[in-house]
Amino acid sequence: MKRIIIILLMFSPSLLKSQVSWGGQVSAFGNYSPDNQYYLFVGGRYIPEINYTHSLDSGKSFDVLASVDISGSILSNPFQDNQIDGNLVDGTLKM
Repeated sequence: MKRIIIILLMFSPSLLKSQVSWGGQVSAFGNYSPDNQYYLFVGGRYIPEINYTHSLDSGKSFDVLASVDISGSILSNPFQDNQIDGNLVDGTLKM
């Protein structure tokens, strides 16, 4: 990520026809099931996204899209036992 920002800053004169945008998705979920060993389940997911567009001559453009999938969850029997899980899925780079 730092490399991308450094590369973009190195070519700043040519960035006059460029645009960088940030976005992403956040979601959360939960479940309560008193008949299970861990009766409380809570989790979340975050997918940040960066998009770089550089306008070329004659109405064409060069686009780069990068994203990554970050998720985590907790299975819990409050005040007795917890199980925590997290995941960082490999990112996506599209050109």
